[in-house]
Amino acid sequence: MIALEKFLEPIQIAGSPLENHRAYRMDGQPDMRKGAGLGTCACCDYFVTNTDSIFLIEETELLKSIKGWKKKVEYLNKNDQKNFVDEKVKTENRLKVYGALLVLARLTNRYAEVRNLVGEKKYCFWLVVSGLSTAEDKRYIDNLKDHLTGALGGALSPEVMDKVEVFPANYLEGKLSANQAAP
Repeated sequence: MIALEKFLEPIQIAGSPLENHRAYRMDGQPDMRKGAGLGTCACCDYFVTNTDSIFLIEETELLKSIKGWKKKVEYLNKNDQKNFVDEKVKTENRLKVYGALLVLARLTNRYAEVRNLVGEKKYCFWLVVSGLSTAEDKRYIDNLKDHLTGALGGALSPEVMDKVEVFPANYLEGKLSANQAAP
Protein backbone atom coordinates (compact mmCIF):
# COMPACT_ATOMS: atom_id res chain seq x y z
CA MET A 1 0.00 0.00 0.00
CA ILE A 2 1.27 3.45 -0.86
CA ALA A 3 0.00 6.51 0.93
CA LEU A 4 -0.01 9.35 -1.58
CA GLU A 5 -0.44 11.81 1.29
CA LYS A 6 3.22 11.34 2.24
CA PHE A 7 4.13 13.02 -1.08
CA LEU A 8 1.71 15.91 -0.60
CA GLU A 9 3.35 19.29 0.11
CA PRO A 10 3.06 22.99 -0.68
CA ILE A 11 4.33 23.72 -4.19
CA GLN A 12 7.74 25.37 -4.00
CA ILE A 13 8.56 27.94 -6.66
CA ALA A 14 12.08 29.38 -6.56
CA GLY A 15 12.36 28.08 -3.01
CA SER A 16 9.18 29.76 -1.75
CA PRO A 17 5.97 27.85 -1.04
CA LEU A 18 2.67 28.77 -2.64
CA GLU A 19 0.48 29.20 0.44
CA ASN A 20 -2.81 27.91 -0.97
CA HIS A 21 -1.64 25.16 -3.33
CA ARG A 22 -0.31 21.72 -2.62
CA ALA A 23 0.78 19.01 -5.02
CA TYR A 24 2.25 15.54 -5.03
CA ARG A 25 6.05 15.83 -5.06
CA MET A 26 7.51 13.35 -7.52
CA ASP A 27 11.27 13.81 -7.18
CA GLY A 28 11.83 14.91 -3.59
CA GLN A 29 11.98 13.26 -0.22
CA PRO A 30 10.25 10.92 0.14
CA ASP A 31 10.97 9.86 -3.43
CA MET A 32 7.91 8.80 -5.42
CA ARG A 33 10.19 7.16 -7.98
CA LYS A 34 11.37 4.66 -5.36
CA GLY A 35 7.74 3.90 -4.47
CA ALA A 36 7.29 3.00 -8.13
CA GLY A 37 10.29 0.68 -8.00
CA LEU A 38 12.47 2.97 -10.10
CA GLY A 39 15.85 4.57 -9.63
CA THR A 40 16.61 8.25 -10.01
CA CYS A 41 15.16 8.73 -13.50
CA ALA A 42 14.44 12.22 -14.77
CA CYS A 43 11.00 13.25 -13.55
CA CYS A 44 8.77 16.31 -13.19
CA ASP A 45 8.71 18.10 -9.85
CA TYR A 46 5.00 17.75 -9.07
CA PHE A 47 1.62 16.62 -10.23
CA VAL A 48 -1.90 17.78 -9.39
CA THR A 49 -5.26 16.69 -10.74
CA ASN A 50 -8.75 17.93 -11.40
CA THR A 51 -11.76 15.93 -12.58
CA ASP A 52 -10.48 15.72 -16.19
CA SER A 53 -6.71 16.16 -16.17
CA ILE A 54 -3.40 15.46 -14.53
CA PHE A 55 -1.02 18.42 -14.59
CA LEU A 56 2.69 17.57 -14.58
CA ILE A 57 4.58 20.58 -13.26
CA GLU A 58 8.26 21.25 -13.85
CA GLU A 59 9.71 24.39 -12.29
CA THR A 60 12.94 25.62 -13.85
CA GLU A 61 15.25 28.60 -13.96
CA LEU A 62 15.27 28.29 -17.73
CA LEU A 63 17.23 31.46 -18.50
CA LYS A 64 20.02 30.39 -16.16
CA SER A 65 20.14 26.98 -17.86
CA ILE A 66 20.12 28.52 -21.34
CA LYS A 67 23.02 30.83 -20.43
CA GLY A 68 24.98 27.86 -19.08
CA TRP A 69 24.34 25.72 -22.17
CA LYS A 70 25.30 28.60 -24.49
CA LYS A 71 28.53 29.10 -22.56
CA LYS A 72 29.42 25.42 -23.13
CA VAL A 73 29.05 25.86 -26.90
CA GLU A 74 30.18 29.46 -27.30
CA TYR A 75 32.60 28.32 -30.00
CA LEU A 76 29.58 27.67 -32.26
CA ASN A 77 27.94 30.38 -34.34
CA LYS A 78 24.74 31.96 -32.96
CA ASN A 79 22.40 29.83 -35.09
CA ASP A 80 24.09 26.56 -34.03
CA GLN A 81 24.05 27.72 -30.38
CA LYS A 82 20.32 28.35 -30.66
CA ASN A 83 19.71 24.95 -32.26
CA PHE A 84 21.77 23.24 -29.55
CA VAL A 85 19.89 25.01 -26.75
CA ASP A 86 16.49 24.37 -28.34
CA GLU A 87 17.25 20.66 -28.61
CA LYS A 88 18.61 20.56 -25.04
CA VAL A 89 15.42 22.16 -23.65
CA LYS A 90 13.21 19.77 -25.63
CA THR A 91 15.18 16.67 -24.71
CA GLU A 92 15.52 17.49 -21.03
CA ASN A 93 11.84 18.25 -20.57
CA ARG A 94 10.69 15.34 -22.72
CA LEU A 95 12.71 13.01 -20.45
CA LYS A 96 11.15 14.55 -17.35
CA VAL A 97 7.64 14.08 -18.73
CA TYR A 98 8.32 10.49 -19.80
CA GLY A 99 9.84 9.78 -16.37
CA ALA A 100 6.78 11.23 -14.62
CA LEU A 101 4.47 9.19 -16.86
CA LEU A 102 6.45 6.05 -16.09
CA VAL A 103 6.26 6.71 -12.34
CA LEU A 104 2.49 7.23 -12.52
CA ALA A 105 1.99 4.18 -14.77
CA ARG A 106 3.92 1.93 -12.39
CA LEU A 107 2.10 3.30 -9.34
CA THR A 108 -1.25 2.97 -11.13
CA ASN A 109 -0.46 -0.64 -11.93
CA ARG A 110 0.52 -1.43 -8.33
CA TYR A 111 -1.91 0.58 -6.18
CA ALA A 112 -5.67 1.04 -6.34
CA GLU A 113 -5.37 4.43 -4.61
CA VAL A 114 -3.27 5.79 -7.49
CA ARG A 115 -5.42 4.01 -10.11
CA ASN A 116 -8.52 5.71 -8.68
CA LEU A 117 -6.82 9.11 -8.70
CA VAL A 118 -5.34 8.85 -12.18
CA GLY A 119 -8.11 6.96 -13.98
CA GLU A 120 -8.46 7.85 -17.66
CA LYS A 121 -7.56 11.53 -17.28
CA LYS A 122 -5.73 13.57 -19.89
CA TYR A 123 -2.18 14.73 -19.17
CA CYS A 124 -0.98 18.33 -19.37
CA PHE A 125 2.60 19.54 -18.96
CA TRP A 126 3.33 22.91 -17.41
CA LEU A 127 6.88 24.23 -17.70
CA VAL A 128 7.00 26.94 -15.05
CA VAL A 129 9.84 29.41 -15.56
CA SER A 130 11.19 31.07 -12.42
CA GLY A 131 14.07 33.48 -11.96
CA LEU A 132 12.71 36.16 -14.30
CA SER A 133 13.87 39.34 -12.64
CA THR A 134 13.89 41.97 -15.37
CA ALA A 135 11.47 43.13 -18.04
CA GLU A 136 14.05 41.92 -20.59
CA ASP A 137 13.93 38.40 -19.05
CA LYS A 138 10.14 38.38 -19.30
CA ARG A 139 10.22 39.55 -22.94
CA TYR A 140 12.79 36.88 -23.75
CA ILE A 141 10.56 34.13 -22.28
CA ASP A 142 7.48 35.57 -24.03
CA ASN A 143 9.37 35.39 -27.34
CA LEU A 144 10.60 31.88 -26.54
CA LYS A 145 7.27 30.62 -25.17
CA ASP A 146 5.47 29.94 -28.47
CA HIS A 147 8.50 28.20 -29.93
CA LEU A 148 9.00 26.09 -26.79
CA THR A 149 5.33 25.20 -26.49
CA GLY A 150 5.27 24.08 -30.12
CA ALA A 151 8.58 22.21 -29.86
CA LEU A 152 7.64 20.40 -26.66
CA GLY A 153 4.12 19.76 -27.92
CA GLY A 154 5.58 18.22 -31.08
CA ALA A 155 7.99 16.09 -29.04
CA LEU A 156 5.17 14.92 -26.77
CA SER A 157 2.50 13.68 -29.14
CA PRO A 158 -1.21 14.35 -28.50
CA GLU A 159 -1.59 10.67 -27.63
CA VAL A 160 0.79 11.24 -24.70
CA MET A 161 0.17 14.85 -23.77
CA ASP A 162 -3.08 16.73 -24.23
CA LYS A 163 -1.59 20.18 -23.67
CA VAL A 164 1.83 21.74 -23.16
CA GLU A 165 2.21 25.22 -21.67
CA VAL A 166 5.23 27.37 -20.83
CA PHE A 167 4.69 30.34 -18.53
CA PRO A 168 6.38 32.50 -15.86
CA ALA A 169 6.24 31.30 -12.25
CA ASN A 170 4.02 34.21 -11.16
CA TYR A 171 1.22 32.77 -13.36
CA LEU A 172 1.18 29.36 -11.64
CA GLU A 173 -1.16 30.24 -8.80
CA GLY A 174 -3.75 31.63 -11.22
CA LYS A 175 -3.41 28.60 -13.53
CA LEU A 176 -3.94 26.22 -10.61
CA SER A 177 -7.00 28.14 -9.45
CA ALA A 178 -8.45 28.47 -12.96
CA ASN A 179 -8.12 24.73 -13.54
CA GLN A 180 -9.34 23.88 -10.04
CA ALA A 181 -6.25 21.75 -9.80
CA ALA A 182 -5.88 20.04 -6.46
CA PRO A 183 -3.98 17.09 -5.04
